[in-house]
Amino acid sequence: MSEKRSETSVSGKSFVRGRTIEEEERHGRPQAARIVRRITAERRALPGSRGSGSFARVLFGRHPLKPAPQGAPDKVAARRVTVKMNYAPARKQGQWAAHGSYLEREGAQKEDERGQGFDAKNEEVSLVSRLNEWQMAGDPRLFKVILAPEDGDRLAVREYTREYMARLAPHLSEHPERIEWAAIEHYNTGHPHVHLLIRGNHGLRISPDLVRTGMRDLASGLATERLGYRSPAEVRHAREKQVDARKLTSLDREIERMAKPMVEGKSFLAEKVLSPRDRGYADQRLRMQRLEALERLGLAEKMGSSTWVLDAGWTKGLRELEVLQTRSKMVAQSRALMTDPRCQPQVTKIKPGERLVGRVLGTGLDEQNDRSYLLIEGTDYRAHIVYQTAAIEKARAAQGLQPRHLVAIEGKAFEQASRGGQPVKTISYVSVEDYGLVISDKPAPVKMPEKALDDALDAGMQPAAQANTGFQRFWHEQLLERQRQRALEKQKEERKRQEEERQARERASDTSKTLGPPSGRPAPGRDDVDME
Repeated sequence: MSEKRSETSVSGKSFVRGRTIEEEERHGRPQAARIVRRITAERRALPGSRGSGSFARVLFGRHPLKPAPQGAPDKVAARRVTVKMNYAPARKQGQWAAHGSYLEREGAQKEDERGQGFDAKNEEVSLVSRLNEWQMAGDPRLFKVILAPEDGDRLAVREYTREYMARLAPHLSEHPERIEWAAIEHYNTGHPHVHLLIRGNHGLRISPDLVRTGMRDLASGLATERLGYRSPAEVRHAREKQVDARKLTSLDREIERMAKPMVEGKSFLAEKVLSPRDRGYADQRLRMQRLEALERLGLAEKMGSSTWVLDAGWTKGLRELEVLQTRSKMVAQSRALMTDPRCQPQVTKIKPGERLVGRVLGTGLDEQNDRSYLLIEGTDYRAHIVYQTAAIEKARAAQGLQPRHLVAIEGKAFEQASRGGQPVKTISYVSVEDYGLVISDKPAPVKMPEKALDDALDAGMQPAAQANTGFQRFWHEQLLERQRQRALEKQKEERKRQEEERQARERASDTSKTLGPPSGRPAPGRDDVDME
């Protein structure tokens, strides 16, 4: 005989209004369900409450969404998991498939092999085919999630991901069985991590509470269930690793909470030194070591034996250091392809009127932000990280922007006419030009396309006299030569124009003499001739 599902169980599909808490208890409802009912009843009994708030709507809706997960009770000892989420709208055909192809790239999952994805039931899933199928079906968006457990090497990552999605689905939809997803695990960083792709059909939206904390708390709680709480030694070791970190850490947040404000945005922290027998001694030693590390980074100044002044914006400085470190790692993977390995990394956003010329080093995925990028060795001796736009994706789909190709990316804009009284809107975009020239990794003489040089000069680029290494040397030498050549051609054309104008004036003068004065007007002295 099949078991009848409770109409009021937390695990059921709906709740029935009208039953009292005593009736619930008589029916033997689970304790958790009775507690939820009691809390709900108490909230509804509060003055001014009619049970129409968001909490009531969640619980008493026909198909309730579960509230955001809370995670493990002990947050300090819980296993740590980094969860990042964004989404990709369906802009143009093949866009999602290209993302799937990159996730399956060679070496990210297994050495010298392309990767294979998985889903709730299957062990071998083609992300290219699956994502293309979703986009062709008209899905408006694709949700992209990165799951990075700190102890990922100790977890069965695929089973962990499947259980995570099984628990997350009721928080996403009134119909959890409709949630579709696919994923792939990567082992190309210090910690194994999973790229999780959730289908955005059936009007799927992810609530802000889930994005802020719920998804991370669920992942942390699940990892804690599998591996147990971190031991005191593990917690201490994790905090010790934060002492010299070039990023914002939990130690920094602790320091920020304890620091007292000063003028001009600065703050100070004066520690009352504890003895080894005192409670909190170990935590204080770590804080003081972290403050000394911040001093070495130039973000703090020691004013006494246990007092530090923190610069204004010191937390922002740590975030910028983390970004710089991430960029350096992204560039380091392609440094062997550079004709001048000293190129400094920078994220470049091409604005209208700006032009970037350089040599393609490759493409990659910013694991921190889950964004694809193009890496270009610029003629300005910088390694430009350019996040992909629709134009870049289109060029890549057409097999353009291959490694070592000379390319130019230019920012443009146009104004969209106003409609219905709306103000004029400026639309910005980029254009991509692949000149088809392959420039070797070794700095050898190469003939730059005349069109590339002309395009650069027309855009206002000037030769750099100090360029003396890498392919940049040959580019700027030839740019200077082309600039001089164009100047000579311009002078020649100007002389030719002036000569043509002079000849035209002479021809006009000769014609005037040949034809005489205009008809109807007597020639000078004619009357005198007739009188003779």
